[in-house]
Amino acid sequence: MADAAQFFLTNPTADEALKLAGSPGELQFRRQNKGKPARFTAWDCFDGSIRASGRLLVERGGKLHLLGPGCSLTQSAKRGGNFLHDLRPGPVKEALKGLFPLRCLLPAASGRLVRQRYRIICKQASGGTLVSWQFSGVFGRISLLDLQAEPGALREAAVRFLTGLGAEPADPEDIYALLAPGRPVYTLKPPVPLLPEMPAMEAAAAIIRSCLRVARQNEPGIISDLDTEFLHDYRISLRRVRSVLSLFKGVFAAVETLRLKRAFSGLMAVTGRLRDLDVCLLERQRFYAQVPDTLHPGLDSLFAVSEGERKQQHQRLALHLAGARYKWQIAALQAEFAEGAVLGAGAKAEQPALDFAKALIWKRYSKVCRLAAAITPETPDDQVHALRSSCKKLRYLMELFAPLFDNAELKTVLKPLKKLQNTLGRFNDCSVQQAALLDFAASPAATRSIALSAGALIGALHQNQLAARAVVEAKAEAFNSPETQARIRTLFHG
Repeated sequence: MADAAQFFLTNPTADEALKLAGSPGELQFRRQNKGKPARFTAWDCFDGSIRASGRLLVERGGKLHLLGPGCSLTQSAKRGGNFLHDLRPGPVKEALKGLFPLRCLLPAASGRLVRQRYRIICKQASGGTLVSWQFSGVFGRISLLDLQAEPGALREAAVRFLTGLGAEPADPEDIYALLAPGRPVYTLKPPVPLLPEMPAMEAAAAIIRSCLRVARQNEPGIISDLDTEFLHDYRISLRRVRSVLSLFKGVFAAVETLRLKRAFSGLMAVTGRLRDLDVCLLERQRFYAQVPDTLHPGLDSLFAVSEGERKQQHQRLALHLAGARYKWQIAALQAEFAEGAVLGAGAKAEQPALDFAKALIWKRYSKVCRLAAAITPETPDDQVHALRSSCKKLRYLMELFAPLFDNAELKTVLKPLKKLQNTLGRFNDCSVQQAALLDFAASPAATRSIALSAGALIGALHQNQLAARAVVEAKAEAFNSPETQARIRTLFHG
């Protein structure tokens, strides 16, 4: 690992960087290796999570290099796949732990790379290292200089020397934009430019337009089956569209709203079974940990059946997304919400977006408060599920209208809501998983071994559900606290 006091510089060009060796004067950079050109690949996830963390991941010569604030890490690039869990144990894997647990690594850029090390010498004493990363490819030529030296006079002298050559401070994350110019930065929830006085119908169309754009960005990844998050993000985007249509009452004409809700429900329906199977398979290790080892063979068979069905469901969905009918339908829906397009207007279509948002959020918040206040240890499960549904709708509204409100205040309000929603989500997941296992255990595909393992797993999930149920009341009280009430009143009802 490099010294914590690390400084990154970009520019001079590769040729100028080579001239650093043997510079005259008290400060010298003595080259320690010739630096042969080799192929490189810069890696990141589809959502740019490595770049967003301020780091750069480069593979070269059988090694993975992770450059980031305060560190320069290296480990073997040998791996069984491109998910984080596929990497061999090492400092790079450890540093990336938790950053993209469900995403796979994808190549962001490639080309040739020369990596050279220079020992920094001042008055015949060695005082640090400079690593020069010289990238070349279709993007041109880029040099990233990694200065590894303790704070002090030598480091200051090295910085003065490099900046004298035209070098500028840089962050490793910035290199992605230079290596892959024009490569779009993906985000699941891109900001939508909403204005307070914008008509509510115009705001709704802008939100839906953005959601459809995000959904379409995920189509190639779903078809290629790169990772399960492409389908997850696709469904979230379409669910947000449906939320707008359902919650923005009076914005669109009733007949238009009904037609559009049916259209988007149809798009979602074909994805549901594949997502259910993905969730089941993603829980595989947790499920194994919850039943005795003697019942693992039954789970092996259960997951084998699930994997076979998943393959069939993915092929079905991939053909659907690649088909002419789907492409025509989704393009037609995008056209309906394009700027300047005209849809049937409802009674509230011209209401200012800010006023409309405040009234809508306050009404939904009031309902959540009523439901949350009624939660006791004896509350029936269906009322707990109703609270979860209402919390989800409230969060959607706050996030959809976020550009109209103070970001810091909104985050403060969303924090306890997310905690309550997460607890309710765990409660719901256990309920859904139990029902799915019961159905599967009763199906012709279930052998006696599968049925026994499924029964044990249902028992474990029931205990998990009870544990989540036990903390619902506390989370509801935290969200319904006087402090949160005051903030929400100021934001949406003041």
